[in-house]
Amino acid sequence: MERLKNESGQALFLVMMVLMVLMLIGAAALTRTSSSHIRSFEQKKMVQSSYIAEAGVEKVLAHIKNDFEWLKALEPNKDTNYVFAENGETFLDYAGGRITSVKVTRTSTGNDPTTFCLESRGDYQGATRTINVTGEARDGITFAKGIWVNSATEFENKVECYCDIIGRSTLTFKNNDIVGGNIIAEGTVDVKKGITAYSIISGQDVLIESNLEVISQIKAGGNIRIDKGFAGGQVSAIGDIILENTVDITGDVYQNGELYMNDKKPSTGTLHKGEAVPFEVNIPSLPVIDKNMYSENPNQTIESGILSGTYDINGITYAPGDLDISGNYSGRGVIVVQGKVTISGDLIRANEDSCLVIIALGQVDGVGISSNNKTTYAHLFSPYLIDLNTELFYGSIICDSVKLGNKTVVRYDNDLYRNQPDGLAAAVKVKSWKEANPVF
Repeated sequence: MERLKNESGQALFLVMMVLMVLMLIGAAALTRTSSSHIRSFEQKKMVQSSYIAEAGVEKVLAHIKNDFEWLKALEPNKDTNYVFAENGETFLDYAGGRITSVKVTRTSTGNDPTTFCLESRGDYQGATRTINVTGEARDGITFAKGIWVNSATEFENKVECYCDIIGRSTLTFKNNDIVGGNIIAEGTVDVKKGITAYSIISGQDVLIESNLEVISQIKAGGNIRIDKGFAGGQVSAIGDIILENTVDITGDVYQNGELYMNDKKPSTGTLHKGEAVPFEVNIPSLPVIDKNMYSENPNQTIESGILSGTYDINGITYAPGDLDISGNYSGRGVIVVQGKVTISGDLIRANEDSCLVIIALGQVDGVGISSNNKTTYAHLFSPYLIDLNTELFYGSIICDSVKLGNKTVVRYDNDLYRNQPDGLAAAVKVKSWKEANPVF
């Protein structure tokens, strides 16, 4: 009997020990589960705040791409707070949290390319993460309404251009030229033998020898000298105005220097000495093309160096060498050529919705693009000389300098301008992307 009591007591003791162990294990498991839930929740907050910070970066990158001039206008090496405006608040609620700030710093003094860094902070339920990004942006290409040259350019042959001519340096016209648009130059506009134009605007001097016919205004940051002719609008110079022989000016005359007129007393509107308003002509330098952006993932590649006949051209086409091109094209495309481009025959679009842009990055003897044909419909870009011997050219030209044949007529075409293909926008490239304090 005593033995049974002892065995019963031992069994009860064992049961109680097992229960105590199970209770301890359960408590530990409960504590671990609770701790795990807490850590999981904290990690979720950190991940979400990182996601929100990344959204701040993406929004600013999109803004830079859509408005590259905004970035270029920033003072170098100075932080700028990108303000998210919503209902009068300077923050942006996002994904249950908040983009608390994005700092933008332009880190380059030049624009070749424009480099920058971003610091974006995201907050989610008290958790804050910071994303740091560095990148670079390059100009897009917008084909203006005519000819845009970077270097001093002399038009030796008779110019017949029904478009604007824009120059970053001096423009010289030598042979009774016709310009149906505006002549705009940072440097001097020098006319050696008469000109007809819509208007002339120069950051320096305007010098007109022989016959002048300007429908609208003449404006100079320096002096104006006119031999003889007609101006249908106002004439304004920050310096002197010299009117020789017979000059008929319909509009008023503004000068901050002296007004010199000969005995023939040129006809003018009201004279305004000292009332010319100072101004600057700022023509941007040529866009810098990132070859890799086009060569790494083109829609198609031209290995043969020849493109002719009838063909569709859409998206980005890359030619690793020189290119000889002619024929009839349809679609909206960009051809980027590593070498020189020769337009050897007529280059005709299929319809008004088609547009071709030719970008020549190379050169032979300083010539990036040359043509010898009757008709071309295209936009042309080269950082070198474009030698155009096309009887009738429709489109726009961007180059270092241009040479026009003695029978060449250049006409701006609104349909080509309207249908510029994709792939010409400002290029924004991210160089590094990292979290200040990674979550994991």
